[in-house]
Amino acid sequence: MKYDALLALMEPILAHPTTITALHNEARSCLIAGDSNKSKLLEQLIKIFHNSYVPATVQIGAGTTFAYGGIGTILHAQAKIGRNCSIGSNVTVGGGQGIHSITKLSVPKIEDNVYIATGAKIFGPVLIGKFSIIGANAVVTKDVPPFTIVGGNPAKELKKITRENYPKYKSFIGRNIEYTEEIFTQR
Repeated sequence: MKYDALLALMEPILAHPTTITALHNEARSCLIAGDSNKSKLLEQLIKIFHNSYVPATVQIGAGTTFAYGGIGTILHAQAKIGRNCSIGSNVTVGGGQGIHSITKLSVPKIEDNVYIATGAKIFGPVLIGKFSIIGANAVVTKDVPPFTIVGGNPAKELKKITRENYPKYKSFIGRNIEYTEEIFTQR
């Protein structure tokens, strides 16, 4: 067969495929430990295996996942992503002009338990509040309050997530946590 030698070379990797988060965590650990060469090589593996750009400098919280292997994901080097987020394929989180008054960043900050659907674009100094849902192909250039569903281009509020309708959206924004009333009162 034409690709036998390549398959043999790739066998250890194919036998133990890894996720963007695993590669990113290793790259970030290397960067923090001062091994920037190894960190850059791991970043390259993310590009090769997942067709994505996720630099080691990005802060990604525990439990965050990339749907469909994160194909086509682009994250700005200074982006901050919270815990238990779900990021779809072809998502871009990019910089912009200005500085956010709360985050003091010129790039998006995404709080915990946010669901970002396929194709969404989030640009500039914006804060995406906890337990929010960004709809497919939405273009977000303004803050999204906590417990809010947005969609469209430009993104507009479509619905609020309340105590009453939370069970409907739990599989998107609460998949790794136990429901308690405190999630609606914590900031």
